[in-house]
Amino acid sequence: MSAEHEVARLDDLPIGELSEVNVEGKSICLARLRDGSVHAFLNLCSHEATALSDGYLDGDEIECPAHGSRFGVYDGMPTCEPARDPIQLFTTRVLDGAVLVELDQVDSVGADEMGGRQTTTQH
Repeated sequence: MSAEHEVARLDDLPIGELSEVNVEGKSICLARLRDGSVHAFLNLCSHEATALSDGYLDGDEIECPAHGSRFGVYDGMPTCEPARDPIQLFTTRVLDGAVLVELDQVDSVGADEMGGRQTTTQH
């Protein structure tokens, strides 16, 4: 059974930036890309216990503020060392302006601002 939670309002998420939300004791980082899509992932760098929400969003990559590791928002895979392991992603969708995140999922699903789903699977 999936656990879907409303974590934010789409209008409150700045385009091209990262935001932190807390759900059921988990720190989740939201990335709103320039195309309006929203992606969610565990707010923790896989290289070192650093909050990714303190980092940067560059196109469709997140850069960790500690050592510059970068991760793709679509698959969570590292694109720049020192990180070698992917970050955990969560299914995300937008419904009537509400950003919803499923905490039980490991698939990456970005939601566009019209509520459409763009699905990729973490390997």
